[in-house]
Amino acid sequence: MTRGLATILLAVAVAIGSWGEDKPDEKELRFWLENLFWHHRFSDEEAAGALNRSAEEVKELKKKFGLGAEPAQPTRERILVLPYPGGRHPRIGFLDGAVNPQRDTKASVFLPWKGSEKDYVVIDLPEALWSNLGLTYLAHTHIPTIWDKAGVKLDPIDWSRKPDGGLESKRTLPNGLEFAARVQPQQDSAGLELKLKNGTAEQLTGLRAQICVLLKGAADFNAQTNANKVIDGAVAAVKSADGKRWIVTAWERGRAWGNPPCPCLHSDPVFPDLEPGEEAAARGTLFFYEGEDPRGEAERRLRGLVETRLAETPESAGVRIALDHGDRADVDATIGEAPAPSFRLLLPEAVLAEGKPLASGVHTAAGAWIEAKGAWQGAIRPGEAVECAVRLEPRRGDVLIAILVKNVSARAFEDVRVDLCANLCRLPKTWEKEWSNRDFIPASVPLNRDEQGKYWYRELTPRRLKAWSPEEGWIEMHPRPEQADRLPENPYEAQLGAGDRSLACAVPSLDGKRFFYQAWAAKRSRHQSPFSGNACMHLRPQVAERLEPGELAVLLGAAGVFAGGAEDLARHFEKLCASAPAVDAAGRPFILKRGTIDLDLVETTPILFQGRAWRFEWVREGYWNNALRQNHFRFVDLATGAATEPFARGHDFGSAFADGDTMYVTGTWERREVRVFASRDLKSWETWPAINRPGYGIFNTSVTKAGEEYVLMFEIDKPLEEAGAAFTARFAKSRDFRRWEITPPECNYARDRYTAPHCLRWLDGWFYDFYLEAHEGYEMRVVRSRDLVRWEPSPLNPVLRASPEDKLIANPRLSEEQRRKIAAARNINNSDIDFCERNGRLLINYSWGNQQGIEFLAEAVYPGTLEQFLRGWFPGR
Repeated sequence: MTRGLATILLAVAVAIGSWGEDKPDEKELRFWLENLFWHHRFSDEEAAGALNRSAEEVKELKKKFGLGAEPAQPTRERILVLPYPGGRHPRIGFLDGAVNPQRDTKASVFLPWKGSEKDYVVIDLPEALWSNLGLTYLAHTHIPTIWDKAGVKLDPIDWSRKPDGGLESKRTLPNGLEFAARVQPQQDSAGLELKLKNGTAEQLTGLRAQICVLLKGAADFNAQTNANKVIDGAVAAVKSADGKRWIVTAWERGRAWGNPPCPCLHSDPVFPDLEPGEEAAARGTLFFYEGEDPRGEAERRLRGLVETRLAETPESAGVRIALDHGDRADVDATIGEAPAPSFRLLLPEAVLAEGKPLASGVHTAAGAWIEAKGAWQGAIRPGEAVECAVRLEPRRGDVLIAILVKNVSARAFEDVRVDLCANLCRLPKTWEKEWSNRDFIPASVPLNRDEQGKYWYRELTPRRLKAWSPEEGWIEMHPRPEQADRLPENPYEAQLGAGDRSLACAVPSLDGKRFFYQAWAAKRSRHQSPFSGNACMHLRPQVAERLEPGELAVLLGAAGVFAGGAEDLARHFEKLCASAPAVDAAGRPFILKRGTIDLDLVETTPILFQGRAWRFEWVREGYWNNALRQNHFRFVDLATGAATEPFARGHDFGSAFADGDTMYVTGTWERREVRVFASRDLKSWETWPAINRPGYGIFNTSVTKAGEEYVLMFEIDKPLEEAGAAFTARFAKSRDFRRWEITPPECNYARDRYTAPHCLRWLDGWFYDFYLEAHEGYEMRVVRSRDLVRWEPSPLNPVLRASPEDKLIANPRLSEEQRRKIAAARNINNSDIDFCERNGRLLINYSWGNQQGIEFLAEAVYPGTLEQFLRGWFPGR
């Protein structure tokens, strides 16, 4: 603990030479001597330990600087905060748990009460840091850190003193992880902050800090027991012996506890996972309180910290998502580090067709949910007519939402819509904690459903809650704004608004600086008037004009809190409500993974033919339901699930291409020849060879039409001079689908590495090759070329990569045994992508698994056209 201070004072003493008028170095020495003797009241012997000098030398320093009796201290507007000088152990007991405590991270906060001004607590900020790497930092010797194990010694650091009395410090660990601490004195408290920045090359997870408030120096609070403490959630408090005064600490996302032998208080914050270059901060408080409700006072101060953070950077506050019971689409969203949620979403309350419910209470139905990097996705089957999926991606200030509806009935539905509810409160139930967003509903309104609903109807929504239409602008949503005091007899009575283009709605905060909103990228949407039963707003956007049996559609939208004025919000809505192109939170084409639909299938092609949607399948010999026990091809009707008769027995790596009234299928024979199969009814098949060149090893195939030419992409691993590093795309062209000419060897992608091709498309002179790259497992990427020689990679790659959503169950007919296989499977790849456009959206098939024979077939959707999808991977180009 003494290394840093001893080094400083030794250098200062050498530089002084004479003891005349104070010089800059003399002022530094005087500060530390006053800190030791006047403020911390060290004995000469304790000061000698801190200074690494003899007691006689210390006495001489005191004499030369005239440090006799302490002068009267001025009245302070803020509490006193000083670096802890070390030399005296800050604990009473459990000393073997803190050998050689370092002074680097320790600061003394002095009590503000008259008669206790010389008492202090020592805050260790931080005492320890943990991550997925293990114990990453420790401010004393106890458990070996990762640096102890590596034989790396950390140099001492010191606090920087600020003119306003605050302290700041920063340390960069050898792997690049940086932490910065701040202690800011206030009237009766110290504001605390800890920032982490990931300067490593890898993601850091499991980040948490231990922040210790040591009580040894506060005589009336340092009993070695927890009987004098309140430990509740994020709040840790200790009371004086007479029970009238409290020392309290609390942190955002804190976990409170106390260690009696030390004695000490903890409220240890948890940090989000950090990608390389990302940073995060946690704020806390240490305050001194006289009263009977330290927990309530701590929560009030925590809320103040959050409000300050939002006021400073409202547009940059991230959102965290929590699900009701962990399996329902009742969503609580928290902006930044707020101690309570900021808004609530019910996604959706109902699915309707032609104005009548197909499914009600969808948000209350249990579903299967997966969380990955803060995003949530769930699959729900609320009834016999439809299946639903919901994806939630937190962004800065809002949540990006995708809602999928699939028709699983035998008839088509017209005008399919969802009823979407957004709330400003969560009202009490026996298993939940109540809350209300006090930026919109004042604290004077009790946490009671009736009172919240009445305030919403009477005060907040008249002429303030408005829908937004791109044609009409802002539209009043209240049914009777001039008679808002007249509550309807039925508190849940609501009316649908006129018109069908209310794509968004919003209500301003009490101070008018923010808006709570929801917005949807739909062609049609109706708003619903507010009612007095709850503080919520409703829209009914259209998901699909018509939904055929087996067809699915996706609606994109967002909900959150917007900082700015009404005109700024309207411009924000113009972007959110644009029907295309659909992008995710990172600006990439938005792909909604539905999950697994079958096992042991790869190389499938979703395709439209003669007005119906099909899935072409290569049924492998080892497929779980292959009665032939032989490779073959077939088509499956997506509306009925019925399969055609098998054909092309013994063939592999098939792909389908529809052109007019003819369905073409390409596949390989014995991995040395590409053959074509053609049919007009999917029953009778004609076949002929397309490529039969000795020495070729052939795998995947895919066909596209480029103007008047058909272009075949086929995958090879030999001959070596053409394949290079397996696997490589080669190409052939035809004018009639019968006679094929292989292009020159320079037409390939790519011979220098693993680039297995899967799907070829053409648009406006560009060929798009969706291929498999060996990178962090195996991931789908896309490149494009005008000549099949020079290729341009997408700046947004990858297209698909392995993720937890792959294991969602998108086929309710899968058995429990199959579901167990899916849950237990190793997932390192997304491959075999293919897709087709239907009614303005893309149905995507892909495979996932271990890339060594254990594969699963999954389905995904892009809510846009093929043209938008292809162009979306090359924005602005």
